[in-house]
Amino acid sequence: MGAADAPQALGAPDALSLVRALQALRRRSSVDPGFWSEYAAGLLHLCRARRVWVAEQHPGLDPEWRSLGGAGDAADPSPHLLDSAAYASLQALAARAADKGFALMPVTVEGAGQFHLAVRQACEGAVFALIEIPQRERASLNELILRAQLVADLPAVQPPEAAAAAAVAPPETPAAAAPTAYPVSVVAPSLPAASSAMPALLALAALCGAAHVALGWVEHDRVHLAAISHLDRFEADTDLVARVEAALDESLAHDGPVRSPEAPALAPLAEALRLPDVCAMAARRGEEPAEAAVLFACAEGRAPGDAVLQDVQAMLSLLLPRLAEMR
Repeated sequence: MGAADAPQALGAPDALSLVRALQALRRRSSVDPGFWSEYAAGLLHLCRARRVWVAEQHPGLDPEWRSLGGAGDAADPSPHLLDSAAYASLQALAARAADKGFALMPVTVEGAGQFHLAVRQACEGAVFALIEIPQRERASLNELILRAQLVADLPAVQPPEAAAAAAVAPPETPAAAAPTAYPVSVVAPSLPAASSAMPALLALAALCGAAHVALGWVEHDRVHLAAISHLDRFEADTDLVARVEAALDESLAHDGPVRSPEAPALAPLAEALRLPDVCAMAARRGEEPAEAAVLFACAEGRAPGDAVLQDVQAMLSLLLPRLAEMR
């Protein structure tokens, strides 16, 4: 199935469906039919975009840009096709995106203000995603750029059979380039980087209304913070980290989510973050002891309901093997 035969964009998925789709793409190769259009559809919802194109640059050829796939709203009959505005934006943004990992500029499309965001993909060839973001998302641009960069490594992940072939490849075979880090999602200096584990967590946080999401790993019956989004760089021994870890520790004693202000350990963190609704939950495989814990901090009126939290916990059980592998 070529780009023209790829599925059109669907309605906005729930959080569980989006995370499952992102994780499923990690197990596939970018040469699979329909891969790039499914990836574009994921970006469309993750970045609250209007349209997404994925294109490969071929300098010196005419045309220089070849569409690999795309996604758009239901009114777009051919989301994979590069229109003149998209083509011009790729030409204008490619050099900066290749150098910095992303590039952004305002554009006018069909008489309306938009932003075009180009993100270099961590795979062979000069492949870029061009994301058309509506003007109404202007205040969230930094967050949306982060989301797009955090999934830019998806096309570089090899399926098991490709990984096995790579293991016996000649030594001179080059490895895929690593994705560019973006400094908004940060980790404690004493802990391993967790940026590759954050895309699904950030997608989850966005879809359930969280302002911050934190991930910690269980060691010797205590949770140690690995990563937290949307904060400046933090040190491992700060009061904020201690409060986050105490909140994560609280979740280990419960089968389901714990919330502030009912849980005593979560109330001080909610106060420190100036966000009234903090929820933490343990991540475990079946009946086994918890291996990790995740925390969401939400603004007033944005706390997810019980049904959403049940979906979140189901997602964590699905994600845990992949998160542990990344760790």
